[in-house]
Amino acid sequence: MHKLISFFNQREERLIILIVLIGAIAHAVNMFNFPYYENDEAIYLGRAWSLINFGQMDAYTYWYDHAPFGWIMLAGWYAVIPDFFSFGFSVNFGRVFMLLMHIASSILVYLIMKKMTGSRLASAVSILLFSFSPLAIYFQRRVLLDNMMTFWVLVSLAFLVYYNNKLRNIIYSAIAFGLSFLTKETSVFMLPVFLYVVYLQGHKHHKVFAVVKWISYVALVVSIYFLYALLKGELFPEGVLNSGEHVSLIETLVFQAERDGGSIFDPAGSTFWYNASVWMKEDPVIILLGFGATVMNLLIGIKDKLARILSLLTLSLIGYLVRGGIVIEFYIIPLFPFFAMNIAYMGNYLGRELQRIIPQKKYLTYLPNVFFLIVLPVIFLWLSFHMREGHSLYTSNQTARQEEAIEYILSKQYPSAFYAMDNYGFVDLMEKNNGNFAEAHHYWKVEYDPEIQEDILQSNPENIDYFLISPQLLNDVNTGVFPFIGEALANSRPIATFSRDGWGVEIWGTEYPRRILHATWHSYKQEFIHEGRVIDPATSDTTSEGQSYALLRAVLMNDKQVFDEVYNWTKSNLQTEDGLFLWSFKRKENDTGTATDADSDIALALIFAYKQWGDSTYLSEAKAVINGIWEHETAKVGGSAYITAGNWATGPGEATINPSYLSPSHYRIFAEVDTENDWMSAVDTSYDLLERCTFDLTDGEEVLPAEWCALNLTSLDVRPSAPPGPVGTEYGYNAIRVPLRVALDYHWFRSEDAKRYLSSLSFLEEEWQEHKRLYVAYTHAGEPWEEYESAVAYAGNLGYFLVENPDSAKEIYSEKILNKLFENETISYWEDPENYYTQNLVWFATAMYGGLFENLWAQ
Repeated sequence: MHKLISFFNQREERLIILIVLIGAIAHAVNMFNFPYYENDEAIYLGRAWSLINFGQMDAYTYWYDHAPFGWIMLAGWYAVIPDFFSFGFSVNFGRVFMLLMHIASSILVYLIMKKMTGSRLASAVSILLFSFSPLAIYFQRRVLLDNMMTFWVLVSLAFLVYYNNKLRNIIYSAIAFGLSFLTKETSVFMLPVFLYVVYLQGHKHHKVFAVVKWISYVALVVSIYFLYALLKGELFPEGVLNSGEHVSLIETLVFQAERDGGSIFDPAGSTFWYNASVWMKEDPVIILLGFGATVMNLLIGIKDKLARILSLLTLSLIGYLVRGGIVIEFYIIPLFPFFAMNIAYMGNYLGRELQRIIPQKKYLTYLPNVFFLIVLPVIFLWLSFHMREGHSLYTSNQTARQEEAIEYILSKQYPSAFYAMDNYGFVDLMEKNNGNFAEAHHYWKVEYDPEIQEDILQSNPENIDYFLISPQLLNDVNTGVFPFIGEALANSRPIATFSRDGWGVEIWGTEYPRRILHATWHSYKQEFIHEGRVIDPATSDTTSEGQSYALLRAVLMNDKQVFDEVYNWTKSNLQTEDGLFLWSFKRKENDTGTATDADSDIALALIFAYKQWGDSTYLSEAKAVINGIWEHETAKVGGSAYITAGNWATGPGEATINPSYLSPSHYRIFAEVDTENDWMSAVDTSYDLLERCTFDLTDGEEVLPAEWCALNLTSLDVRPSAPPGPVGTEYGYNAIRVPLRVALDYHWFRSEDAKRYLSSLSFLEEEWQEHKRLYVAYTHAGEPWEEYESAVAYAGNLGYFLVENPDSAKEIYSEKILNKLFENETISYWEDPENYYTQNLVWFATAMYGGLFENLWAQ
């Protein structure tokens, strides 16, 4: 290329540098802020990232949607600047490369026009029009294959116009054109005109030879793409040559060719006309003047072959746009340099014609292009500040909020969360994830890549947790061709919004239980757990109940770090010599009492921890707790064990019972862990106690379990609990846990006892069907005790409905539990962010509703 510019004197070189520098500044100022990071930018950058890190053409299955030379070039840029974050956000790395592409393309435009016109002025005008077109700047800032393809097309054309009867320039041109195809296949639409140009430029004695030589070298370069696919067994469609299921280059090319963009004779249904209206609104000067100059040059070209070459090349690109296939707005990119050259060439021709008509006025030769040189940049500058609903190329900032959204995601610690996203932050999430976001995927891949949808998501949209949503994603989903994504999106809600200057992104969370469990657990850890201690804001106390809930939640969330922190604190501060746990940290000096529900839950959490993480220490610790429960929190009557309310609850001839402490599902597992004690008898007596504390307390229509009751250890009769023990036969904040605990026994073991007992609580179904609401507390006979609704009451009662009427359970969950979920960018909680009891009970109910409260021991 050095020889191509050897004819320039020093003065002209300074002129080129100045003009190119002006154009580069026009592109560079504010290019990291405007326009917004587009999805395709990160796709190509992500493929370069994959090539660098894994030697693969794509982080996903490469399906030949585009030839790979564009991101190979980006990978080469990485060899020069080996850090994707050298310029801040990862996409900026590619945008700097696009700036270099523009500079190189500008020099090529100058060289081509200088050879065609011999005029420095026309050449300078072509660069300035190319560089100052607002629409060109808008698209050329972006990391798009079209920009790189355009560069190689200009390289190819430059070698042809500087042919000078040297066949090696034919070869160089062919190689460059082949690389343009390997960057983006749409350059093929210019192939016929390029062949014609080769023929025109060829020496009169070997024109045909030049054409054959040129097309042969093009084919040689392009064949690399097909050879790559052939060697991978991905050239032909599935079934050809007895091949199995795979992607296919030929099949993809056919698919791309068949993408319908509507006929140009149907303006309402044509993607070309839609985008043409956008182009005209954004940059009418370059569109109208460029098209007009092209038509004029076609007429001039009847006698002027160079004008003919420019016009035909431009018309081939226009033909590509109007052919009826799909048209995306940035497909106009290759037209910008050709429009600019056509305008400058027309100006140069008009100047020569004016001089011919008025030969004494030599300055008229320059008049048209001087007009373009002065007037059009002023118009372009004005348009640059009035783009896209009044936004400016130089002052608007659409990317800052996009970066904030990625930083927000990175600030979270959800290692297993699945993100379906607009892809602009892909490299940032992959490179900065600290072990998180391995499952952050482009929404196109979620919809259409079997490795994502079928293998990772198991074809279940409920396994999607979050969306990183852009207007582009929403628009694509609204077309109806993303049914899988669409279903998950329809069951999602906005959590955080990041918007500025006409463009914004949002974080949406799905309303599926799996995602909600993770989000609320994350918030719960932040709000309630302090160095392993769960503190109830209402009392500033820590209870064994709160610690047990945290342990169960941590093990179900596979959160070993928090589990160990909570258990170590619990063991150090609440555990007694008999293996049980004091019910209150605040009162431990004066009250050595325990709570059986918490002890049972802690034992179960330790058993699950052993299964989850394989450390036998957890199992040993669990056995000590289980033995303590058997020895100190059961009353033995006639060879059977009755679970009491705590180590304090057995007195002379009587035991205090809390029905909501009874956990027959736990005891079935204890029976397998502790084979020395008859835990299955505790299962049987638990159902006996539940029935007695539901049906035998008062006369009349007793329909609900009591908060507390007392068991006569001789007759096994029950009565309302009296002083000095707790008093309360109403169905309230304790007793509402009964349906949930019993339903767990049915969920894990399909217990007929559980089914029979829950069926007896039909009052709950009747109350729901009649009033479409449930109060937080009722008398033992079913009269309202506290007449208001709460998510915690619905959570406890949900256990009944999950077993007896799943349709009602779905209705209650959706209308009374899910609607009480509040989320924003900092916290996720139900109803009252400071109510620790609500956060826990509703969490467990949500887990059971989603089938996610699993029996890890069985697994």
